[in-house]
Amino acid sequence: MKFFILLSFFILNKAMALDVCSFKETWMFNDAMRVQKVKPNLVAKDHKKFNSMEKKLVHKTVALQAFSGEKTLLQSVDDFADIMYDGTRGANAGKISYFNIEGKQLILVHYWPGENEYGAFFSINRNGSLKLLARISDGFIDCK
Repeated sequence: MKFFILLSFFILNKAMALDVCSFKETWMFNDAMRVQKVKPNLVAKDHKKFNSMEKKLVHKTVALQAFSGEKTLLQSVDDFADIMYDGTRGANAGKISYFNIEGKQLILVHYWPGENEYGAFFSINRNGSLKLLARISDGFIDCK
């Protein structure tokens, strides 16, 4: 039933996928992408291979969470990667997903501290700058 509601919703408004603020929760966004057969162009999971922009995205995302406090770039990346005592990635490690939807670039940065989903959506402007579109808190998308 949920599938048919989402399908009819997106037939009425094809551009909905670009407006992350029209979704209340990330599972709704993910279902919409699945219905439209949109897959990420790239998914970055290995924190050891993150480039400087990805590390800054992670740092900004972690800093958006009220519970995280003030952290360095390295501490943010470690939290995001859920680093275990032996240096390996934990089960709640985050990922960065890059989408190209109707010619617009969207980045979903999310992780699961305490098994709750936190993160942010960013867009990449034509000049390469990043714009924060929404914050994710406990799976809910907040565009305020």
